[in-house]
Amino acid sequence: MSVIHFGTDGWRGRIGREFTFEKVRTASQAFAAFLSKHHPRKGSLVVGYDRRFLADQFAKSASEVLVGNGFKVLFFSKPVPTPLVSFTVHQTKALGGMVLTASHNPAEFLGMKLKDATGASYDARGTEAVERLLSHTRPRQMPFEEGRRRKRITLLGPGRTNYISSLHRRLDPSFFKKRPLKILVDCLHGVTGNFAQAAFSIGSLRLEILHGERDVLFGGHPPEPIREHLGELVRKMKNGRYDIGLALDGDGDRLAAVGPGGLFLSPSEIFAIVLFHLVEKRRLRGKVVRTVSCSSLVDRLAASYGLPLEEVPVGFKHIASRMKTDPDFLLGGEESGGLGFRGRLPERDGLLSALFLLESLAAQGQTVNQILGMLKKRFGSFETDRIDLPYPKEGWAKLVRRLRREGRRLLPDGEFLGFRERDGLKLVGENRWLLFRMSGTEPLLRIYAEGRSQREVKRLLEKGKNFALKGRSR
Repeated sequence: MSVIHFGTDGWRGRIGREFTFEKVRTASQAFAAFLSKHHPRKGSLVVGYDRRFLADQFAKSASEVLVGNGFKVLFFSKPVPTPLVSFTVHQTKALGGMVLTASHNPAEFLGMKLKDATGASYDARGTEAVERLLSHTRPRQMPFEEGRRRKRITLLGPGRTNYISSLHRRLDPSFFKKRPLKILVDCLHGVTGNFAQAAFSIGSLRLEILHGERDVLFGGHPPEPIREHLGELVRKMKNGRYDIGLALDGDGDRLAAVGPGGLFLSPSEIFAIVLFHLVEKRRLRGKVVRTVSCSSLVDRLAASYGLPLEEVPVGFKHIASRMKTDPDFLLGGEESGGLGFRGRLPERDGLLSALFLLESLAAQGQTVNQILGMLKKRFGSFETDRIDLPYPKEGWAKLVRRLRREGRRLLPDGEFLGFRERDGLKLVGENRWLLFRMSGTEPLLRIYAEGRSQREVKRLLEKGKNFALKGRSR
């Protein structure tokens, strides 16, 4: 049996290979045992799932184990966004939740995310505690239909109304009255296909949806909202008929955006635009937290307004941890497109992020291209990007040693300022950086770069890739 490991945000594996019904039951038993230690009187847990192949059946199997251990289960009868599961945990005062999803991974993958009582993903201490309980006890189960008959399992509808209303309450409708916006939303065949229409029914927004229907193959590419997967959205944005294009990942907790003319915005640029709006138009203040892979544009903007900024490792759970312990955090963001907001759950939400971005456009009365251009003029032009390489985890330590010896030559002569080790190894220069880290969910080496132009970033990534591959082939 391959190891069950909860990485950056959950455990994931290929369906029928690493991810099987037996392992789902084993993981569910460990989660139930972990919760039983802290909540001996038991209580309710929320279980949801995405649109992937067999996701509903895996969710039922997990629920049978949770019920078999004495918990009640609130079970979504249809695929739902991960943020809705988090919202429901909070609304129902459940002990936690579980989502059967592989988020942005390819179609052959499925996964499991665990949520605590706040709706946030468990931090490393929590997931490591669950992992220590794996295989300690044979899974105890109650058949799903028996659980329903005994009223231990309650079926939930999609829950759109309360959830969408909670998103709309965070907005200022006066901004949307100032400017009608025509938006194009690519749901990438994920769970937001059934939620986007309701979410964007506010003010004078006009909406067109791409890929809102279910497709377990996700159109032939992973449901990750990155430039390479948004060809149709970019093409349609080039024709000038829309104010902005939005894209949401497979389970609805991350956002990407495309401006008029097909301009792809990096997640850090979306982060900066939303932060600028909250400070300038909403007149809000507070701390900012970002992952180590975010752009320096966010740092410059926060510094200009005197907003304290903290850096945390990759993974939104690290942002959530800070937002849970310190209510003064105004906004938290990550390189992969997740944003979290003060006063909301300590968790990312793609639909809410999209709504705040739209509010930013409406309030500014400018195109997203113009807003971004203004920010770069004021705070500096920074471009970021990332590449992923299949890479054996056992080769990571060797790569780090080589980077320490020879890595400074990857940056321009005289530019290297030092290393940072908050997550992976980051080579820092005066106006650019290069970050190497292993994925927490897949056998991939992620290489991130920032520079003053896309051409420079591409060159840095190519140098980083060649350096890593050379070491791998030795």
